[in-house]
Amino acid sequence: MAASTTFCALACGGTPPPRAGVSTTKQGSAAKAPVAARAEVLPSWLSLASLSALPLASAEPYPVRGHFPGRYQAVVHVSQPARDAYLEPTPERALPEGSVVAQFLTERDTGSAGPVYVMRKDTENTWLFAVLAPDGTPLDVGTLPLCARCHREAPADFMFGLPRPAGT
Repeated sequence: MAASTTFCALACGGTPPPRAGVSTTKQGSAAKAPVAARAEVLPSWLSLASLSALPLASAEPYPVRGHFPGRYQAVVHVSQPARDAYLEPTPERALPEGSVVAQFLTERDTGSAGPVYVMRKDTENTWLFAVLAPDGTPLDVGTLPLCARCHREAPADFMFGLPRPAGT
């Protein structure tokens, strides 16, 4: 699992995460329009209100190890049918189709809202990923190769689960 966590940290931690209203592109490069501005129809499960209403999987915020480690802390919301499998991930325990997992990040130093990373199990072997700005604006949605590459290394059905105390 340590190798998987390291791989995710390298794959996901290369560039700063998006912030609402702030362009993260280099000068002279074309900014990628938010998903909503590209006239794509967004599913209802992707709204910030829907994601925030999902049951909490983490009672307290925890230090993030995969998405920009050291900078953020997170809480995770998981759809009810997936909650038990998410909390006790094993290779034999797949999350049901339609499962939604949302990781809400906040800056550790300031408490400011950070990005929201979302996964939804579309079919038995297909996950959809989304990156939302702190205000809920979808920045990218789909089978996102960078997300899939890291999560494919997870110990259980594309899921790393919550951090575990050392030795467990």
